[in-house]
Amino acid sequence: MSGSAEAPQSFEEDPGATLSLAQKLDRLFEARRAETGERPSYRAVAEEIKEAHGGKPVISWQHIWALTTGSKTDPKIGQLQALADYFDVGVEDLLPCHSEEEFAIRLALRSAIKSADVRRIALEASQAGLSKEGVATLVRLIRLLGGKEEGLDDESLN
Repeated sequence: MSGSAEAPQSFEEDPGATLSLAQKLDRLFEARRAETGERPSYRAVAEEIKEAHGGKPVISWQHIWALTTGSKTDPKIGQLQALADYFDVGVEDLLPCHSEEEFAIRLALRSAIKSADVRRIALEASQAGLSKEGVATLVRLIRLLGGKEEGLDDESLN
């Protein structure tokens, strides 16, 4: 065990199965790698968390490693909150109650909602009081504008 960014054990799972905390943390570390080009080390994460808490050690790098590899599964709520804050997710996202697909959707949604344009569209749609059909039409229109659906034209939106 070191403070380096060693990948934890491989997890084989059913896509519909609930992800463990270890699996979720592993995916968050990998998402950070995708964003920055480098998987952060457990030591660096612990240091950033410590700095964010005014120099108070909240969680050690060894405990982060143990949680990420699944050798420990019992973080204190303060440690869970610190990890959630570091990865910019909610504590509820770290609880073992989401499937692989649900977790990926939650992460994509959290990432998308950071965009002012996405928030603006959501706010407008919410304030307009759209029906389910109206929302479906809006989604199709967004996909059309983004080139995501072939065969959509102005007539199919009517």
